[in-house]
Amino acid sequence: AILDEIIANFRSNKMGSIKRRETPPSVDKLLKPALAITGVAIMWAFLKNVLTITSPLRLDLNEYEHLSMVLPPTPTHPSASTPVVALCLSDSDLSAPLNSAFLDAFLSVDESVATFVTVDCDSPLPVSDHGWSGSTLARVYGLDLSATPATVFVLHGYASSPSGDGSGAAVARLPAKSLRSGAVLTKALGRHVHPRPNRVTKTGQFQPLCVSRPACLAVLKSGDTKGLLPDIEGEVRRRKHELDFVSLDSDTIEVGGVEGTEGSEPYVEGRTRYLYIRNEAGVVEYRFSGFDQGIASFLGDVDADEEGRSLRAVGEDDVKAKVRNKRSRERGVKRRVELEKREAAGGQAAKKGKDKKKKKGGLFGGGGGGGGGPSPSPPPPPPQDGSRKSERARRKAQQKADRDAAYAGLSEEEREAEDRRREEDRRRRMEEEMRRNSVEDADGE
Repeated sequence: AILDEIIANFRSNKMGSIKRRETPPSVDKLLKPALAITGVAIMWAFLKNVLTITSPLRLDLNEYEHLSMVLPPTPTHPSASTPVVALCLSDSDLSAPLNSAFLDAFLSVDESVATFVTVDCDSPLPVSDHGWSGSTLARVYGLDLSATPATVFVLHGYASSPSGDGSGAAVARLPAKSLRSGAVLTKALGRHVHPRPNRVTKTGQFQPLCVSRPACLAVLKSGDTKGLLPDIEGEVRRRKHELDFVSLDSDTIEVGGVEGTEGSEPYVEGRTRYLYIRNEAGVVEYRFSGFDQGIASFLGDVDADEEGRSLRAVGEDDVKAKVRNKRSRERGVKRRVELEKREAAGGQAAKKGKDKKKKKGGLFGGGGGGGGGPSPSPPPPPPQDGSRKSERARRKAQQKADRDAAYAGLSEEEREAEDRRREEDRRRRMEEEMRRNSVEDADGE
């Protein structure tokens, strides 16, 4: 009876029950929420990063690095390495949408070209050794904060200085109409954030704009120079505040006192040249670019020559721009024609050499390296009459035969290297001959 009662109570769950083991949830049910949480975290980090990247830097004037970006340069506080485009925006307006034209320009202009910032122009400047403590940027630069839709100015730009020397000593206030759109603002910023040369259109401009400067790069243009401008601007940008930048039409203006001297690159119609000038206490040192030398290579050579051993010296008053006369222009045209003929002849010779190598290679190629092609036969010996002239001709013919035989035994890569070396030697001889003729013409005048 007792046993029957226990069994009855067990069945009625009065004494307890055997708990049924629950089945754990499937892996996908756990995985989906985890993936969703991870995705939300990644998306938030991405959006936070995008918002940071697509927003101009907000300046905190209590930070020294930020403060130095918007103050005039001094010997102890040099200017920023890139132009600064600033939008006046008070702290109370930070919650409002940013000016769309300013934001569009910020997104379209590369950060290596200009730095875009927003700053409270009416906030008192902190106490520091810069000399503007207690003032505001609006008072320092004479900004009109009531301008609509906003006030934008450029600091440390290439066209910010009244003298046009790119020293960044003043501010450029952009007109309100430049904020009509991002494209209009970007265009208005062009001459401020991109280095543009001071154009020398009159002979009297060259001395104050270039010769009297501590360091100057003169681009002596001839022919089409549009393809050269990006490289020139890039090199000048890297040397901001260290190098003045001018250009002149070399077809109509020549630089007297340096052109036609030993070591100078002669004028050739259609060929742009570069002239580096350094002025130290009235003593002008200069250097011309080499034949067909690019701007990066030329300024790289100038930078590497720290002691100026490759520079030639002349008095400041001796370097003057003057109108290129008719005879000089005719010589430039003559050099261009001669150069084109030589280049055409060199191209034909190179083409013949390639055709000759193909013929020497036989069916399977390989030239004189055992690839099946016949070895070159030596030229017939010159007549032996016992004279010195015949002996020189015989030695010259033998040397040519030896060179041809050695060339035939080279591999394809070695032949290409040898062709490049010969072409470089040809160009060097051409350059030396042109310089020698230029000096002779100058002496003849």
